[in-house]
Amino acid sequence: MCKTLSWSYDDALTRDGSLGPIAQYHENSKYYSAVKPAANKEVDAHLPHITIELPVYKESLVQTMCVTF
Repeated sequence: MCKTLSWSYDDALTRDGSLGPIAQYHENSKYYSAVKPAANKEVDAHLPHITIELPVYKESLVQTMCVTF
């Protein structure tokens, strides 16, 4: 009986969660940007040009860590 109730409860939550409110996926909030902002050419023209360089390690993790220790 407990397993059946637990399964029914989980099934109901899954169904409600998948069919539940989805409005938050179509509007911006403090932590989620759903709608892309319009481009502002004046602001974009004054942004600095940057290059991000990431190191590429060709040796194994063990060899890399041995130097540290």
